[in-house]
Amino acid sequence: MEFTLLPPAIPAGNVGIAAENMSDCRPYLVALARLMLDWDISVDAIGDIQKFFDEEGKNQFSDIKVYRLSRAVADVYCAGVYMVLGRAAITPHRMNKPVR
Repeated sequence: MEFTLLPPAIPAGNVGIAAENMSDCRPYLVALARLMLDWDISVDAIGDIQKFFDEEGKNQFSDIKVYRLSRAVADVYCAGVYMVLGRAAITPHRMNKPVR
């Protein structure tokens, strides 16, 4: 039996953490943020992530709150990669819409 490793298909649009709408990327941000709470690093933005989860049961999250969470996740991710690996992080980016 032959094993072939094929790369995943490149999506036609922005999905996951790079989705266009905050409501679409929220589940991915929340999952990554929960994972980051267990990281053993000293970054101020960890407190911002914890504050988001402390307020989670109080009300519905607006796009603004999800955007703030995305900024905190990016801060922790970039700082964490630099602290652990000693290099800049590779961050997900959105694909530009084609110009017609």
